[in-house]
Amino acid sequence: METPKVNFTKFNPANLQKTAPVQKQSAPKPVDPNNPDGEKKPITYYNIPFQYKYTVLDKSGKERSVISDLYIEGPEISCGGILTKGNSASVFATFDMKDPDIRQFVNYPSDDTHDDEMTEEQREQAKTSTMSEIYEHTLNTCWDNRGAVGLKITKKEFMPGVVSFPIYYKRDDITSQPIRGRNPSKYFGLLNFGKPGSYNRRETIFTAVDDTIEEGYRIMPWDELKNVEMRIIPLIHVGKIYVGGGKASIQMTIVSAVIKDIVPAGSISNQKDTIAEIRKDTVLVNHLKKQLETLKLVRSKPAPKALSEGATVDNKRNDSDRKSPFSSEDDDTKEYEASSEGGTTSARNTSAQKPAKKQPIMKGLGNLKIADVLKGGPTMASKAESADESEEETSAASYASSSHASVGGTSHASVGGNASKATPFKQRFSKGYGKSESEIEALP
Repeated sequence: METPKVNFTKFNPANLQKTAPVQKQSAPKPVDPNNPDGEKKPITYYNIPFQYKYTVLDKSGKERSVISDLYIEGPEISCGGILTKGNSASVFATFDMKDPDIRQFVNYPSDDTHDDEMTEEQREQAKTSTMSEIYEHTLNTCWDNRGAVGLKITKKEFMPGVVSFPIYYKRDDITSQPIRGRNPSKYFGLLNFGKPGSYNRRETIFTAVDDTIEEGYRIMPWDELKNVEMRIIPLIHVGKIYVGGGKASIQMTIVSAVIKDIVPAGSISNQKDTIAEIRKDTVLVNHLKKQLETLKLVRSKPAPKALSEGATVDNKRNDSDRKSPFSSEDDDTKEYEASSEGGTTSARNTSAQKPAKKQPIMKGLGNLKIADVLKGGPTMASKAESADESEEETSAASYASSSHASVGGTSHASVGGNASKATPFKQRFSKGYGKSESEIEALP
């Protein structure tokens, strides 16, 4: 059975039913908001539901009365796109008070903001607007149940200070009267229960007329209704009066809406006259259409793959070309390089270093090989270049006993410990330049 509803133009406040308040309790919350870990107590509040007597037709065509929740179909209103925050969703609606239907729907009982533009009939109509009548019913209900819901009010005329009007009017800070010429507004809540796509999902349904499909309309996904400006005809569920903390408010939710106009948020809605003028130029319209199709085609092509790190257009280098020759001993290398810049060499045992690869020349050490230096040879190229001719012919044994003795007690000139077969330093260095450690050991 379709949910009964009433159009705002046919709303009759006499059909609103008297209902009793229902006590509720929230989950325990901190008594002191500044101490979240302190004592916690549940908050007590009250809900007073709205009930309305509808006249409907049964299957035989006879009229009968049905009492159910209050659903009102409102006038066409302007609103922004869907706003979401956590589990809450809403739309921000504004009401153009120059529209007589809007006045009949939302006017405040004592509203005089547009009196200069209103006829006598419209002034009377403003006093009996849909929202004004619902508000009046709320005032009376809260007064009748003030003791049961904990409202400490002694006079009925004080009730407007306790119950807020359902539509927001910007008021003057001094007089507290609605500001003349300012349109009222309201955030309407939306249904937003359950995870999207789940069987128990319930959300506000927005529909748009579409003659291209059999149903004649289509349901709009929420993602397409963000960052837009719309004109809609809403079906509003006036659910309950919420009473808590000495205040009362009317809870309303848009459960469905028919979209009559929708444009992207921004200035487009203010340029409809310009768009209409441009559409008269068919040549321009066709030209723009071709440009948009071309743009769409270009953007649909996949983007070229990015070059790998270190690669160029002419030559993609292999990763191994960029790999540090000291990658197996990063820590030792960093310490060695740092010390060599200062003019000294760290004396470290390099027995774990792999001898298979040729070692490159270290910057700042002249023609000395890293392998030779690490095995205990001279640490600066200047020492080799400044060596005297007499020192070049000194035997390996005398060199091993000098201050250039190698790490771990192994002589740089005497590989294998045989000093008698050693050659002079400069000659042996020349033969060993650019060779691996294993090749050096094989030299005579």
